[in-house]
Amino acid sequence: MVFAREVKPVQEKKFLTEGEKREDGGWFLYKILIFIIQLITSLKNYFFPSQCKFIPSCSCYTQQAIIKYGVFKGILKSLWRIIRCNPFSRGGFDPVK
Repeated sequence: MVFAREVKPVQEKKFLTEGEKREDGGWFLYKILIFIIQLITSLKNYFFPSQCKFIPSCSCYTQQAIIKYGVFKGILKSLWRIIRCNPFSRGGFDPVK
């Protein structure tokens, strides 16, 4: 006799909005990383004009990737984006996937 196993529905991943805390308590690390990225971006924009080939800029992409995928995978995705930013790339619209 075969018994059907109860299957739990898959929960969709909830993306955090500003002000929400992560359930696993990792919200503090997220806030620190986002703050550091914003600080570096504002200092860079003060001294150098924006010349980014991609839309959104690499700093915005990094923030979005960290929020969407978490710290480790978000940083890896942003590093891959920075590696692709070279004189031979065409740039253009490249959202966080």
